[in-house]
Amino acid sequence: MRMNKITPVILSGGFGKRLWPISRKSFPKQFLKIPFGSKFSLFQKTVLRTKNEIFNKPIIICAAEQKFIVREQISSINVNVSDIIVEPVGRNTAPAICVAAFKITEKNNNLMMVFPSDHLITNENNFFSQVKNYLKNFGQKNTLFGLRPIEPNTDFGYIKTKVNKMNEIKLDKFVEKPNLNSAQKMFLKKNYFWNSGIFLLKADYVLQEFKKKNLNIYRNCNLALKNAALDLGFLLLNKGYFGKCKNVSFDYEILEEIQNFNVLPLNISWSDLGSWKSIWNTQKKDKDGNVSIGKIKTSFSNNSLIISDQDCNIINDISNLIIVCKDNSLLVSSKKKSNNVKQVLEKIRSREYFYGFTEYRPWGSFKIIEKNPSFIVKKLHILPKHKLSLQKHMYRSEHWTVVEGSANITLNNKTIVLKKNQSIYIPKKAIHRIENKTTKNLVIIETQVGEKLSEDDIIRYEDPYNR
Repeated sequence: MRMNKITPVILSGGFGKRLWPISRKSFPKQFLKIPFGSKFSLFQKTVLRTKNEIFNKPIIICAAEQKFIVREQISSINVNVSDIIVEPVGRNTAPAICVAAFKITEKNNNLMMVFPSDHLITNENNFFSQVKNYLKNFGQKNTLFGLRPIEPNTDFGYIKTKVNKMNEIKLDKFVEKPNLNSAQKMFLKKNYFWNSGIFLLKADYVLQEFKKKNLNIYRNCNLALKNAALDLGFLLLNKGYFGKCKNVSFDYEILEEIQNFNVLPLNISWSDLGSWKSIWNTQKKDKDGNVSIGKIKTSFSNNSLIISDQDCNIINDISNLIIVCKDNSLLVSSKKKSNNVKQVLEKIRSREYFYGFTEYRPWGSFKIIEKNPSFIVKKLHILPKHKLSLQKHMYRSEHWTVVEGSANITLNNKTIVLKKNQSIYIPKKAIHRIENKTTKNLVIIETQVGEKLSEDDIIRYEDPYNR
């Protein structure tokens, strides 16, 4: 029997707060190459996973501020996708999956497989052989993929299962992240699995369940998609409708009381890489059990994870700690309580904690090297064949020095080409633009001086990214 192809749906809207400060709002963990030293990011690995004969082209659902990172990471691995659907506001997994189900039925397809974009699966062939074997034996049924626990872990949600007369493993109930005592008890039982967050679903069934259990999400997702705008290759959901959706997970809103749902226990190497402890577990360690990334000198230290982007670091006489110095930010925590960083971060309102000193833009990125009330020094990285908007500033002047590559500069009515070690002065109120017409990276050191040094001091005349 010929099997209908499955449409992969890749969810890429999370932040990864527990991995602060390497995971930030503008560049969260799914776009990082972890485990460190990997060729591809977690997101790219997830997209590449869909290059399989059982799949159609994937649908990507992402946050608005990450859409250009998504496109850049897709283009660098040369994978064609069906749609990049952009959420104007974050609304958890239930509305995202509902939108995807509407989109898939619109294409006259039905089967969908939902993947989180920030999980690590190291043995892909084993994963696909188990999925194909399941489809052959049990057919195309609504299924949640579970994972056999390898330890009593308190970082994951669990699912309790039961076996029916047809020898199918069925979903009994969800268990939220447990305490250690509960996790130890579930670990000893054979009918409890970790919740992988991977689903095989029928789109018409998903829509039927939303219509029955949450008409608010069903109606507003439908209208958000019908009134979506196509912009620069992205499908932008209507903010007015999508913003009305309840902020809730698919597991909680739809699956909590579901009766007829299969579970496929996967026997694979998997991690959600959602905590510093899980990062430490997946990395290669030295003879003292330390994971060291950067120029680190350790003495009498063991079982710790140490990351630093500073040039000189000495770590002495510590045990079971997480120490991360990245992008002008510092985290020091016990390994045991490192997840508490999420709760601390949720109480902070400072932009610098959430975005750091490196911010990503459609044209590349900039890093703040030094900052005080009277001046800011930045390093601008402009991607090949990209340009900034044509703009001016009312309250600051800028001085640019090219340190790598070649820059085409617009200054009022003039066009100037700057090579390495050449500079230009941009006075206040001058209309200007930087463009990288080459196939190589362009790096510029920018010094801003003025009475107002903020990102909102900008008047755009022409913007290739429609901001």
